[in-house]
Amino acid sequence: MYVFFYFFYVYIVVFVVTRIVSGLFLKETLTQYENDAEMMVKARAKKSTWIKQRLSDLFQEADVNHDGFLSEDEMRELLGHPKVKLWLKELGVDASDSDAIIELLGEGDGWLVTCDEFVHGMARLKGEARSQDLIHVHNYVKRVLAHVKDLHYTVDCLVRREMACDSV
Repeated sequence: MYVFFYFFYVYIVVFVVTRIVSGLFLKETLTQYENDAEMMVKARAKKSTWIKQRLSDLFQEADVNHDGFLSEDEMRELLGHPKVKLWLKELGVDASDSDAIIELLGEGDGWLVTCDEFVHGMARLKGEARSQDLIHVHNYVKRVLAHVKDLHYTVDCLVRREMACDSV
C-alpha cells in the first residue's frame, strides 16, 4: 500500500511540479526575449520595409498608364477599391476622404503623386498623430502668428500715420 502512495507522490512531485516550474521558467524567458530592445528594433524595421514594399507595389498597380505618377483619377480609383480601403484601414489610414489624402500626398504640387510621395506619405499618414509630427505644425503656426503680429503692427502704424496726415 505504501508503494502506491510513494509512487504517486514521487510522480506528482518529480514529474508534474518540475514540468510546471520549467514551464514557468520558459514562459518568463520567452517574455524577456520578446522585450529585448534589439529584437523590437529589428522587427519594426522589417515591418516598415514590408509596408513600404507593399505600398510601392500598390502604386505600381494603380499607375495604369505607367508614367510614374498617379493622377487624380488613378488615385480616386485606387482609394475607391474595397480591398485597398480595408488594407489602408489596417495600416491606420482613413481612406474615406480621398480628396484630403490626394492633397496631403501631392504636397501642394497638383494632383500628380510620385511613387516616393505615395509611399512616404502613406507611411506618415498611418496611425495616430505623433508628437514629433505635431512639433513641425506647432513651430509653423508660431511663425505664422509672429508674421501676423508684425503685419498687425505695421497696419496700425500706417493707420495712425494716415490719421495724423488727415488731421493736418
